[in-house]
Amino acid sequence: MNDNSPSTRPVVLLMYALTFTTGIIDAVTILGLGGIFASLMTGNVVYIGLGLGGLEDVSPLRSVFALLTFILGSVAAGAIAKRAVNGRVGPWLLLIGFIEIILLLGAAWAAWNIGPDGPVNPFSPQVIAAIGLASAAMGLRNSTISRLSIADLKVTVLTLAITGLGADLGSGKSESQKQMRRLGSIVLIGSGAAFGAWLFFLYGVAVPLCLIALIVAVATIAFSLTAEAKLTPSQLNK
Repeated sequence: MNDNSPSTRPVVLLMYALTFTTGIIDAVTILGLGGIFASLMTGNVVYIGLGLGGLEDVSPLRSVFALLTFILGSVAAGAIAKRAVNGRVGPWLLLIGFIEIILLLGAAWAAWNIGPDGPVNPFSPQVIAAIGLASAAMGLRNSTISRLSIADLKVTVLTLAITGLGADLGSGKSESQKQMRRLGSIVLIGSGAAFGAWLFFLYGVAVPLCLIALIVAVATIAFSLTAEAKLTPSQLNK
């Protein structure tokens, strides 16, 4: 498979679904869990710096916790990938998807009473548990997607997508397939964030997290039924 393959390849559609949910989850955790990014860790690093610099409206400790649990999720994904990377992609992604769904549903359970007004106490055990479980789920996902190495579909790294978009346009060597993937990633995260905010202001934290788990389940199972799921990661990128 190469970059000139149709944009409707099953693996590409799976990445698009996951990209959309990235926007949803970060909108929900920012609005509903006290200004925390579950997936885009750059935001947490900036918040840590702002908090250490004296800004009172952010919590460096909670941002550090989100960062650490994200790393734990990444470590778990690496351990799983070490055993699965030479096998078929389908079973590997099904296992990762199953673990991610469990973590997301755990976060939804912890945050069940957090409504559209946000948490009463951003340091409550329920909020901390929801932050940790959601961030671990995203660490697991991001590490796995990184190991798949699908060109121009990194699910969360929009800075690279935007940079690549501009650089290729400026050099005059723009490839339509790459640019469409980059634009798709930008639009999907933005629209996911808008949808996530809308859901949060209607239902609070738990419902959007459950919806993300449902999307992950449907998208991953659908991918596992395709011919691409029978390939190894190296075959998938040829």
